[in-house]
Amino acid sequence: GNAPKNSQAYGVHETYSNNNNNSYENQSESTNSAPGNHNKTTMGKDKRARTKFEKWMKIFASLDEALCAEAIGEIEAELLNAQNVGYNTCLDMVSVLEAMLVCLLGHRMDDIRERAVILLNVLYDGHDLQINEALHVQISSVDEHNLEIRVPIRENATIPAPEHLRLKLFGPSRDLHSPPRWTEFSVQIEGKHVVCVIPSFPREGYYDWYIYDSANQGFQMRNGVAVAAGQSAEDSSMFETRKGKGRIIVHPARIRSEYFVETPVDQIGATWDESTGMLHDRGSFDSVLQQLPELKMRGITGVYIMGALERPLDDDEATPFNVADREQIASKLGGRRQFQNLVSEMQRLEMKPILDGFERVSRTSHRKYRKYIVETLNQRGVPTPHPGTDAHENQWSDSVLLNYRKVEVWDLMINEAKSLIREFGLKGIRLDNASSYPLILAADPILFRRDPDGELHYSLEEIFYGQIVIANAECSYWTTEACMDLNYPNPFLVKFVKEMWNEFPGFIVVGETSFHREVEMVQSGVVAQSMRIPQILASIAGRSLRKDGSVARIAANRRSTAKTLGRL
Repeated sequence: GNAPKNSQAYGVHETYSNNNNNSYENQSESTNSAPGNHNKTTMGKDKRARTKFEKWMKIFASLDEALCAEAIGEIEAELLNAQNVGYNTCLDMVSVLEAMLVCLLGHRMDDIRERAVILLNVLYDGHDLQINEALHVQISSVDEHNLEIRVPIRENATIPAPEHLRLKLFGPSRDLHSPPRWTEFSVQIEGKHVVCVIPSFPREGYYDWYIYDSANQGFQMRNGVAVAAGQSAEDSSMFETRKGKGRIIVHPARIRSEYFVETPVDQIGATWDESTGMLHDRGSFDSVLQQLPELKMRGITGVYIMGALERPLDDDEATPFNVADREQIASKLGGRRQFQNLVSEMQRLEMKPILDGFERVSRTSHRKYRKYIVETLNQRGVPTPHPGTDAHENQWSDSVLLNYRKVEVWDLMINEAKSLIREFGLKGIRLDNASSYPLILAADPILFRRDPDGELHYSLEEIFYGQIVIANAECSYWTTEACMDLNYPNPFLVKFVKEMWNEFPGFIVVGETSFHREVEMVQSGVVAQSMRIPQILASIAGRSLRKDGSVARIAANRRSTAKTLGRL
């Protein structure tokens, strides 16, 4: 597990910038862009890749922990080899590795889940800087220039000549359709710090860096530092752990000054029977359109159009969150024509249209989801679709959970969002329940049940993909030490955000955030919509605001204060 070992392994042609000309234009190409979004249902024509997948599938579906540990080591070796030779030379193997690691996020063994989080991050990074430890994260935006990276030098460290120190940066190219690149920058030593200034960033993305000594010809790279033969990284490093490398997540321009508002379309202009509460007329996209001038006058820069996705056609009472097809616009609210008119007017007023994103679908959803629905055992021990859930407090009985052990389910959600973004020119998405993604529940041990003839009752594929789960038992990224202690980003969110930014410059990904998970969301590249902020504000006013929207009074001695909000 090393930081990038040499330029040739990455297909890099070295380019140096002088002390006065640190420029992102002075770049060198790399062959390792993150894996593309393509169909993972087949493994292509590579017989070796198919054979590996079938072998690993049998091992990880078994109860042999020693073989599982050996297999995850093989996966790591294949991943590092793919990075050395370049992803483009082994696309089938890269697809196998992604499909395997996504499934292993929900494996029954803790050690396997931990390693899957790390290796999936390394796969999406396109380099191995995070193979041993997570990168420290800074946040910036495209319009913020001259970002300073200031790294403290370790006490009593040997400091190379400043002219030999370099900062290498890996990130997106200016051209939207070009692969990411390594770029070199000169650095300065100012007192007890190494300082590098990045003048600007070409576009949104994840920019990863490390510092090394270009004059040390006999070094090896370990954890992003140059280490002489026979020395440990701790003995020779100029920097403390995690300080000599890092990540800059660059968001769209003016992201810090954006002002978004949520518009529940059903309620805008709706009328009810005052005595019964029955809905006479629901709102529509046209009714939201009429509100735009007022919103513009208030300084609103983006509108989250809540409830815009298609619902079951045979259910007049379906809620905005009961989505039958994530790729279609709600016909009951005016359909595609009214929605296009609304979006066009928002664009004319320079307001960003922001759409719903859901990980779950309706119980009466489109047939394309049927093969991906995950099941749980009911009280009679009969498999039944697992309802949508946040794996903590809420289950939504009108919806079903999809199997996020399957990379096809990840790609389906991404591709459905992209389809609507391309058609309507949307500028953002708000991911509902995002602080539970990817929503993988613990596999039910019933999957290893044997029939009277001694054979396993469930198929190899059902066992491997955890087709039957324990109800509401969270398993995956959020339960690992890689998340809770080691600060690794969420691989699902990294993939989702990268897919958006790689095709739609300026796109904004907002994630609903609960359970005190704001830091992990931000480190993964999402704009966190913290549910704690309205809860704290409600508490200051003497109200308890629950996650399901219900409100209750609270005693004066239990109210929050402004200090609570300040700490958040």
